[in-house]
Amino acid sequence: MRVAATEPGRLVLLVKTDANCRSELGRALRSVGFDPIEADTAMDALDILDATPDVRMAVVSSNLPTRTPNAVAFARMMKHRDKAARLILIAHQDWAHAIPGLAETETDLFEGIVARGANIPSMAADIVRLFAMAA
Repeated sequence: MRVAATEPGRLVLLVKTDANCRSELGRALRSVGFDPIEADTAMDALDILDATPDVRMAVVSSNLPTRTPNAVAFARMMKHRDKAARLILIAHQDWAHAIPGLAETETDLFEGIVARGANIPSMAADIVRLFAMAA
């Protein structure tokens, strides 16, 4: 899988199973200057990382399918490849309830959490803010 070349500092991997939400969020991120690359599973996202090593940011859903790595496992794999990688978690709830079994130390894998229930422009604004804070 090869992804079109783009400005490395603006690439963001968007890993979300809901195609409509992923597409809308991708458009919103594009409108504020990011170049999103969309994946619906962690396995697809890992394939994209193999093909596009310039990707250093990811926005990951907390409810990835159980047949693939969950958000924490994906975050560990991405951080193993690039310790400076920055990830944001999309979840319905706070850290304590975002992913069953999420250990307090694993929250350090993510720059922050974005509420899934928020509207798309609000989610995009939160993502931009969290990535800016982590820079």
